[in-house]
Amino acid sequence: DGLKVGGFRITTAGMLVLIWLVCLVVVWMLVALRFRGQKDGESGWRGFLGPRATALTLMIPVGFWLMFLAMAWRDYRALYEWTETTATVVGRRVISETVSSTRSRTSGGGTITTHSEIYSPELALRYPVDGVERFSTGYDTGSSLRIGGRVRREEELRDWVPGARIPCWYDPKNPGDVVVRRGFGGAYLFALFPMPVFWIGLTRLRREK
Repeated sequence: DGLKVGGFRITTAGMLVLIWLVCLVVVWMLVALRFRGQKDGESGWRGFLGPRATALTLMIPVGFWLMFLAMAWRDYRALYEWTETTATVVGRRVISETVSSTRSRTSGGGTITTHSEIYSPELALRYPVDGVERFSTGYDTGSSLRIGGRVRREEELRDWVPGARIPCWYDPKNPGDVVVRRGFGGAYLFALFPMPVFWIGLTRLRREK
């Protein structure tokens, strides 16, 4: 996926980031023109949501939604454009990724950093691509909403026995990208989270003439 420029290839996610940056500059300028003559030093609600903050309350959710757009494009392609074949399960495992988050202390100042583990199933697969046998790893497109820890993921892998022959789908543009589960997952529910922030920005624009 993506766009090839000279000897470089910009991925779909990279293209969306570039689009977001361009849109951010444009929206920032349009909002600044709309609020021209107003001072950022106003008190209360107006001061909190000045022109710059208004632009951010609009564009941060848009950037968030662009990530889901890239995810949806991948899901769509896996459903309608990827090539189906039969793979042999070579191995299976649960992989973990550490995610860190930082928050401010409720008292005494400073910050608290917490770490959590995210577990995902992964299969090692052997499958033919244009008559040539290929080895790669994969499971789903990444939009699944996974609840539970490592034990839950291990239970999920029990049905995928090494040596079994199963259907799989690979990206014809990148045959190493392979999945055994397709479809739009529950992770898209998180796309609803930034809607209140976006609504605040729209409300600010509508109230100011």
